[in-house]
This record gives sequence, C-alpha cells and structure tokens, in this order.
Amino acid sequence: MKCSYCGAKIKPGKVYCSVCGREAQIVPDYNLEEDFLNALLQEEEEKGPSPSGHTLPKERGGTKKKKKKSKDRALTVAVVMFLVAAIAAIVFYEWKDLSYEGRMARAKKAYENQEYAKAADY
Repeated sequence: MKCSYCGAKIKPGKVYCSVCGREAQIVPDYNLEEDFLNALLQEEEEKGPSPSGHTLPKERGGTKKKKKKSKDRALTVAVVMFLVAAIAAIVFYEWKDLSYEGRMARAKKAYENQEYAKAADY
C-alpha cells in the first residue's frame, strides 16, 4: 500500500507512514474504471479477433490504417473532382453548339461553304 500524501510505500500492518508520519489510509485506492477497462482488454485478447475481423487497436497499431484511409479518401476526392470537371467541360462544349448562337455560327459557316442544305438544317 502507498501513502496517499507522499506516495511512499507503507509496510503491511503499519498504521502510520514511516516517511511523512501521517496516518495511513486503511482502504487501498481502487480505480473502478481502470480495473473495468483492463478486464475488457484481457477478455478481448483472450477471445482473439471478432467474427468481423476487427480487433482492438494497440497503442500505436491503428495509425497506419488511419493514414492509409486518409490517403484513399484524398485520392477518391481527387478522382471525383476530376470527373466532375471533365463532365462540366463536355456539357459546356455541347451546350455552346446547341445554343442559338452556336447553331447560327455553324449555319453561317455552312452558308459560306455553299452547303445550303446544312445551313438550312442548322
């Protein structure tokens, strides 16, 4: 048992701390949360991996997975942004040709090339 004031070790059966002289705490410190968490960790270690394959992360074991997930997420976001930009460019290009001004420009070129049927279609 340890002294609650100075932290020195108190010999079993003694009532006073030999270092600071204060009265020893009869009931030892009991940390319910710490004991509960330690029991849970021991149970999980004895069971092994769960059916889903997940295990409790070690103190530093989960950092590689987190870094990989963040890299994968960043790559996914970059690919999606590229696809959105490509689709927007295609739509803009096609919209320009389908607009009134685009059709009139194409009709004018066809008329100048003496392609009157195409010019009428545009």
